Amino acid sequence: MASINTNSLGGMDSGSFGSEPNTSNTQVNSPFELQIFLSEWAAARGQKPELIGNCQTLWELLQTLGFRQRDRLQEILGKLQLTGKGGRDYLRHHDSFHDHLSPTLANFLLLEIALSSREVRNKMSERQRNMEGDELLRYKIEVIRDSFLWLNNIIEKKIDFVKTVFSGFDKDQERLLIVRLACLSRIQVRDFSAGLPGATPLEKEDKSAMESLWKMFDGFFKPVPVRLAFRLASVGVAGGWGGGSDAWSRFLHIFRGLSEDFGRRTM
Repeated sequence: MASINTNSLGGMDSGSFGSEPNTSNTQVNSPFELQIFLSEWAAARGQKPELIGNCQTLWELLQTLGFRQRDRLQEILGKLQLTGKGGRDYLRHHDSFHDHLSPTLANFLLLEIALSSREVRNKMSERQRNMEGDELLRYKIEVIRDSFLWLNNIIEKKIDFVKTVFSGFDKDQERLLIVRLACLSRIQVRDFSAGLPGATPLEKEDKSAMESLWKMFDGFFKPVPVRLAFRLASVGVAGGWGGGSDAWSRFLHIFRGLSEDFGRRTM
């Protein structure tokens, strides 16, 4: 994830972190304010700034949702009830976390909001509410593609990324996923997704592959990082890759890596 430097917090007056965050100003209006909010909350429980973690993706999600209320953030953080020096250990063993996600306050909020909040559920429904036919199919293609981009962003090590994607799959299911992703990588699908003039409508086989991939993300995939990536993509959190050809280039690179890994293991 893109980095916001938390080391600078160490140079601030530690006395300013001795009490609960101020919720009289009802919104967090910048990444820096979000950092300060989490710093105050952590310091009031005897925790160090390092517990906060990278706030960038959390901030992008809050911006997308228009959800920046301090009292809601404090309500979610209240589930942790951190005390003493064991904050990171407590987070590490919290049910929300997965082996490949750092146990930080920023990631805890990110997971709780993305996977459990009504704001995300409402945003997902709102984006699809008036879509149908080709427009809905283009939306699903974009979300599937961006889910892989987000997952690659969340999980830094390639070996962990591959293990997470194929988690719980037998060899036949892995092969089927590769076949469906091969359909997604086709130039016809990419042109259709972009809505280019004269783009050929998708063949029945390609449509079926896209719907199958959507169902996998929308219910079959269980690992927490995959569910997180799908939610971020579904509500339209942009990420650092933009759209169009750059996003597709990144996806094709990811697909080649998955395909090569599967090929090596099934030779």
